Amino acid sequence: MALALSRHEHLITSSKPVSLWKRLRLWLAMREERAALAKLDARMLADIGLDESAVYQEVQRTAWDIPKHRWTV
Repeated sequence: MALALSRHEHLITSSKPVSLWKRLRLWLAMREERAALAKLDARMLADIGLDESAVYQEVQRTAWDIPKHRWTV
């Protein structure tokens, strides 16, 4: 049985290319979001349901490593 596509999978596999400006905006947004996430203390992370190890993994990702669900056409 084939796995069902995620809600946004059709956007990722679309043949329509993502513009350079869209990529740049996403890269900058991810860099800013990860920097803000890195500044949160353990209490704040617990409030949003994250732990320090999960945040460390996310912060170590490169700016161009964008989660699939963030790409939209």
